[in-house]
Amino acid sequence: MFSKFQGFDANWMLAAFVLTAGLLWALQPLARRLNLLDHPAGRKDHAVPTPVTGGIAIFLAVLVLFLWSGTLSAAALSFLAASALLIVLGVLDDLYDLRWYWRILGQTVAALLIIYWGGVRVEYLGPVFGMSPTALGWLSVPFTLFATLGVINAMNMIDGADGLCGLLGLAALAMLTAAAIYSGNELLAARLSVLVGALAGFLLWNMRLPWRPRAKVFLGNAGSAMLGLVIAWVSFRLTQTPCASGDPGAGAVDAADPGDGLPGADRAPAQGRALAVLGRS
Repeated sequence: MFSKFQGFDANWMLAAFVLTAGLLWALQPLARRLNLLDHPAGRKDHAVPTPVTGGIAIFLAVLVLFLWSGTLSAAALSFLAASALLIVLGVLDDLYDLRWYWRILGQTVAALLIIYWGGVRVEYLGPVFGMSPTALGWLSVPFTLFATLGVINAMNMIDGADGLCGLLGLAALAMLTAAAIYSGNELLAARLSVLVGALAGFLLWNMRLPWRPRAKVFLGNAGSAMLGLVIAWVSFRLTQTPCASGDPGAGAVDAADPGDGLPGADRAPAQGRALAVLGRS
């Protein structure tokens, strides 16, 4: 009876959880063969070389389930393409330690994919510093680009302890799911079912547990970059309507800091649900 609630589908979440966890188990021998391992050195104080296949497994699970769910919009297709680019870039970075400008270039291309192909961008800012809501106009693209790269690199920077980045990402996605349900955006809530399940499946292998003193798998640069893209993409789609549940433009900031609470939580439900269909996939 509770398997589906306002678009959020527990069956899709469970499928993503199982598929991601299974892929992580299957990828471990391949990771060791290809040297997709994070070796202890310098500030990396984990005990043994650890596979960095978390991002690959999450992406493959999301890709399969998104495609299985039926026809995808340009927004969803652009998200998958941008994610694939970040996964490839992240794997190369884990293998060869790419220079910073190659990473920024790849992240920029990924952001431009969701902007121009998917039409997902920040076009309005809410009452920032007490001002009235503002249309960004020609600044929309550079602002969205800057915000996307900021969230991607913020998630990469906090990926330094077992379970930290994944748990913060899960908290952010839980808040964004609540916002999607609150605003009546059922299709985006369904997409988030898959994303939440996939991230939870990764955490099954990544968190320290009483019977497991260390992580078995890391996100890797690919995974942290994709997680940042997920948070930015969902945040933009939830906030960029005149009557969205959160202040326009505030979503990425609030999602990156889960402790601040849901954006716009004090607004009336009727106002939050009015025009939230604009960002549907």
